[in-house]
Amino acid sequence: AVLMIHTGHLFSKILSVVQLSELKKIFDVTAGDFWHYHYRFGETSNYQPKKLGEQMIDTIIINTIVPMVFAYGQYHQDEILRDKALHWLDLLEAEKNRITTRFYGFGIRSVNAFDTQSLYQLKTSWCDQKRCLECAVGNFILSGRDETVYGDQRSRDLKQ
Repeated sequence: AVLMIHTGHLFSKILSVVQLSELKKIFDVTAGDFWHYHYRFGETSNYQPKKLGEQMIDTIIINTIVPMVFAYGQYHQDEILRDKALHWLDLLEAEKNRITTRFYGFGIRSVNAFDTQSLYQLKTSWCDQKRCLECAVGNFILSGRDETVYGDQRSRDLKQ
């Protein structure tokens, strides 16, 4: 709520931002006074200012802002917006979670958030559909090759 109150024309502002650091500053807000004294409704706690942490800001950008900016650019046929959204993914650190850890165990390393989003799409469209034999990454994993593939190498190495 504080973000909406203190940032007029939030959508326009997000679209106009160029640098990732500028985008992160938009989300660098402190919660309203009520939350400084509460973790939950109805339970008072000691004073502690609440802000979004850097990891939470990155998660919001990866899962909300990038898809929104990309979709808006796609709808309006604005290549600059689409490229900007993808560039932000390139600049953000790779996410670490159950899905990326599993791929890591198979020798597939994510270099940045673009890679992790690609792995989510791969998992949803191919792995979850049991289409391993139709997939270059699935074939790589099933081959048992003892090597590591990093984000930007992936497409080159898997074609061999």
